[in-house]
Amino acid sequence: MMELIYEIAIGVLAIAFEAVAISVTFSARRRMSNPSLLKCMRSVILATAGLTAFSVWHTAREASLISGFSGLAPDFPEHIFVLLAAALFLHAAWTLQRMSRVYGFREQAKKMALRTEGKGD
Repeated sequence: MMELIYEIAIGVLAIAFEAVAISVTFSARRRMSNPSLLKCMRSVILATAGLTAFSVWHTAREASLISGFSGLAPDFPEHIFVLLAAALFLHAAWTLQRMSRVYGFREQAKKMALRTEGKGD
């Protein structure tokens, strides 16, 4: 019984965190104008929604709200939700990688810092 309570509590906590993450990302997305960044944020929102769907399904299954299935059937949606989330996070990572090549300027910033340090002496 204690294990069931633990599973449900963790599931509810995960759903709450994921809902807040989606809300915060939506809020940040409204302030963005860069198309690549918007695409990345959309992927993050959808991936988090996939994780939320996983958490809802898993928590409901653990609470025995989803019954009447046997074998792999109850687990199948969980696997699909997690795979969808992983693929969307991968898409977001690739988008960020492309953006870092276009907008990243770490090396230029280091050179600028060295130049300004030399002028200050």
